Amino acid sequence: MGHIPDLSYTYDSILYPRTMGVSGVIHLFGTPKAHSDPYLLEIYEKGKDGGDGFYYSQSGAVFENEFWPESERERILANPRYVVGWVDCKEGGKPECDSPICFEREDGTPRHAKLTPMGRQVILGAFIIEGGLFFNKHHIRRMFDWPEEWPTANWLGDDLMWLEPVPGRMYAGAWDLGGNKLRDKNRRKRGSDATVGIVIDYSTRPWRIARFDYIRGGDADWEQKYAVMQEVYNKYQLPYTCIDATGQQDSVSEALEKRGLEVESIYFGGASSKKIDMLRNLQVVTEFEYPEDNGAVTKGLLRSPPLPILKQELERYALPDENIQQDCIMALAMVVYDISQYELPEAVGGDVW
Repeated sequence: MGHIPDLSYTYDSILYPRTMGVSGVIHLFGTPKAHSDPYLLEIYEKGKDGGDGFYYSQSGAVFENEFWPESERERILANPRYVVGWVDCKEGGKPECDSPICFEREDGTPRHAKLTPMGRQVILGAFIIEGGLFFNKHHIRRMFDWPEEWPTANWLGDDLMWLEPVPGRMYAGAWDLGGNKLRDKNRRKRGSDATVGIVIDYSTRPWRIARFDYIRGGDADWEQKYAVMQEVYNKYQLPYTCIDATGQQDSVSEALEKRGLEVESIYFGGASSKKIDMLRNLQVVTEFEYPEDNGAVTKGLLRSPPLPILKQELERYALPDENIQQDCIMALAMVVYDISQYELPEAVGGDVW
């Protein structure tokens, strides 16, 4: 029994290879936690809908345990952190009610419990990460410093912040690419997503955001964006720049390479689990704790000046994310994931024990 910080890595490199040659089956049991590894949610959903024969999953409420005494059931249902009220069931009672927690009153009328998110997690074994916030608000809060702590930062509104590069320090950068279509104000149609670039100084811990570019859809054509990306690449002497290759971005890579940039294209669309891996890694980096030379423990591996757009995206991000703004998050996740491959233990966030 123990804590596995990164199940995706553990599954691919340790658990699954153990089944090779013996036709083994891996069984995972347990209650999801509030910030469960999203990889668990991914494989649970694959097994639940029956679309992937490689997985099988089944949910179950604790009250399905026939050996639970009545007194224990009453104790759990009386906890206000789990149950906030009771609702009358549909006519017909339990056979017609789709709630797994449906009971009859003394007068015989049916009712079911109205659960809190924690109640759904503990009693039903539900992944409250789905539809719940992905990043812990306290971890987000400590990531952003006061403006006074960044006296050398240069600002151009909320869309551009940069620190002058320091010779000898190590920088990494990534871009989440958007389009060039302006928002139609008359018809209120959404324009293209923003193009976001983030550079991180990872020379020492905690890592610090050294540059933030937020180019709104339609504010610049591709040639202007290429010029900005080239300027950032040269200014911070990046070994390469990571770009989102989910769409048709071959032309972008080609154009940047012609300008002398080394490009690392990252694909995280379709059936790939790369996006989940990167998001989970970013989540762990915000949680990461490490000892200083003086014995003190620092919480959180990343620091940023007060960037309102980035902070807002982190505070609102949830799964599923089809209709959630995430341009800044994906740029940050890409560059943090790239750094983490070299700067953190293999089982990101700690050892498996």
